[in-house]
Amino acid sequence: MAYSDALERIDGQLAEDRILARRALSWISYAQRPLTTVELCHALAIEPGDKALNVDNIYDVEDIISVCAGLIIVDEESSIIRLVHYTTQEYFERVRSEWHPCIQKEIAVACLTYLSFDTFRIGSCSDDEAFGQRVTKNPFFDYSAHYWSEHIRPVERAILDLALAFLCNEALVDCTAQGALTPSYKHKGYSGHFPSRTSGVHLAARYGMLYLVKRLLMAKHEDSSIGADLKDGDGRTPLSYAAEGGHESVVKLLVERDEVEADSKDNRCRTPLSRAAERGHEAVVKLLVERDDVEADSKDWGVRTPLSWAAAGGHEAVVKLLVERDDVEADSKGDAGQTPLSWAALGGNEAVVKLLVERDDVEADWKDNLGRTPLSNAALKGHEAVVKLLVERDDVEADSKDEIGQTPLSNAAWLGREAVVQILAERDDVEADSKNNIDSTPLSAAAQRGHKAVAKLLVERDDVEADSKNRWGRTPLSLAAEGGHEAVVRLLVERDDVEADSKDWWGRTPLQYAAERGNEAVVQLLSQSSPIDQVSGTREGEGDEL
Repeated sequence: MAYSDALERIDGQLAEDRILARRALSWISYAQRPLTTVELCHALAIEPGDKALNVDNIYDVEDIISVCAGLIIVDEESSIIRLVHYTTQEYFERVRSEWHPCIQKEIAVACLTYLSFDTFRIGSCSDDEAFGQRVTKNPFFDYSAHYWSEHIRPVERAILDLALAFLCNEALVDCTAQGALTPSYKHKGYSGHFPSRTSGVHLAARYGMLYLVKRLLMAKHEDSSIGADLKDGDGRTPLSYAAEGGHESVVKLLVERDEVEADSKDNRCRTPLSRAAERGHEAVVKLLVERDDVEADSKDWGVRTPLSWAAAGGHEAVVKLLVERDDVEADSKGDAGQTPLSWAALGGNEAVVKLLVERDDVEADWKDNLGRTPLSNAALKGHEAVVKLLVERDDVEADSKDEIGQTPLSNAAWLGREAVVQILAERDDVEADSKNNIDSTPLSAAAQRGHKAVAKLLVERDDVEADSKNRWGRTPLSLAAEGGHEAVVRLLVERDDVEADSKDWWGRTPLQYAAERGNEAVVQLLSQSSPIDQVSGTREGEGDEL
């Protein structure tokens, strides 16, 4: 009721103020991300047919706020302008199409008009500085480049001529691709990290705009830059992007064209099927894999198959679809020896792991080039459910060692995976105090990394030596002291079976390591545990060095 009253107050204003309020509230409501005050002011200033922004049309944000009857506020710190409450957004989502029925088209036209300004007709920027200046000088460029497609999709046919003119202009498409696809992380040369030679068909296919793809391909005979199978700078075709986005209708349109290679490989040797499988687009995968001209088990540069990508992403339906085919190897090996099961375990995808390990043609305990099994991968990442599933199988060695002698338990302890450590340490077929190639134990690993809960769990076991030494004579206490892990040091020094002033091969004690690193709290704790001045290496009252 309160929002209805606010809208009545808005509609009771002068016509110019009423229109401004409706436009502003609708823009904020439909925006795909929060808008800044500058972005909104510039967006509202765009008029169809503009070649540049008319600065005389730019509103003051105070004027916009004043006509919106208290329904919008500005975050002073971020300059984000938003609706006053999340319930306001919910309300406008219910009434906005009736309250301002033409706003979808207005926003779409504004985005395309802005992206078609003369200043962008020179194409992409050649360096980071120029690109940064473009974004700064054109405040609405970032938003329009990223979200024009979202606003156009519902009204494709209504703004066809404007959209086609934009997508058929190589320079504008190139400029927009740079704005939308450049990584947000600003490392040196970041502005050049977007697909060069992007065409209008690439963009339309990427965003699933079926009608525009059709119309662009109809115009092919008039423009050599338009083509259903053109490759961009990454070697990717429009089909590749449509498959990755899960746009089934666009994929179907493209693969039925004679000039389109359904199994084309990009610069990474990845096919449209591989891209669709990675994203879990079951309908697209099914459409592609059933074609005679598509290899269901093709391998990319990393020797990964579509099945491998689907397994890594946890896409159970796609995995099931692929492994049931005679032309797909369920246990194929990647360049580092990883199988689809290895990737599924690493990702913690329990359903996919279960589906794969129950197959006769999948080796549940396969070791990759580093000697790691699927169980090792799951333990590393702390995937408790997958660890439990694998460790209970007769064909899985729960205590297998990799190339450096690390067991699943060692890996879990190193990364502080308490729940996994508990599962593994309690098993009869797992040695809780196993040593790796440098004689380091799971307890040593937990102590070195400061994982108190894991260290406590291990040190309280009868089969774990709390004071074990690695190849260099260093104990868990020594490693914890050097790292400044006070809680672990306290846990260890309070035990009767731990020698607080033990020396390693170089004659150095835990106290000396702590002092060298400047770990004051640990130094104080250890100083109370021994009558030896371990920093100088002398006993009280003695002047000679040990």
